[in-house]
Amino acid sequence: MLTIDGVYENLLEINKSKFYSFAYPVSSEEECKGILQEFRKKYKDATHICFAYILSSPSIERASDDGEPQGTAGRPILEVLKKKGLTNIIVLVIRYFGGIKLGAGGLIRAYTDGCKEVVDKCNIIELIHKHTYKVILNYDEYSKFLSRAKTLGITIKDTNFENGVEVVIESEKSLDELNALGYGEFVCQ
Repeated sequence: MLTIDGVYENLLEINKSKFYSFAYPVSSEEECKGILQEFRKKYKDATHICFAYILSSPSIERASDDGEPQGTAGRPILEVLKKKGLTNIIVLVIRYFGGIKLGAGGLIRAYTDGCKEVVDKCNIIELIHKHTYKVILNYDEYSKFLSRAKTLGITIKDTNFENGVEVVIESEKSLDELNALGYGEFVCQ
């Protein structure tokens, strides 16, 4: 899965209307709602604040035309994101009306182009899902596990030495892959 590595923006002017596009990496619907709320306060004088977002876990797709004719803004933005194979992203396109009506076809092109242009500026990266697991080790296994964890890209998040060694880790490896290492039974956190 692909996402972006930071915040990007773009300006597109069509027939005196200005379309400001913003792309943000996100990880939850609450984060998307927070960004939308912030934009509604910051750009309260805008004619329309249209958007689309895609999240991977849980899988969510949302789009809004924000008062533009149905299907002329949010859906075109969403389609660009889907065609690019992006997830965990929100794109907002803010329109300031310039006095010349664009018609449905013109609006679809404007919002599509606004989204394409900001996405083309983005640095696209591979989205790696990391999961949190817990394992209980014997004291003599702990040092071996630590050196092996480094070579496997496993991040140690917490360690408790009360009853054996309880280790909480973060890894992109599956539960089966971790259990095959032979260090005890890993469980999802």
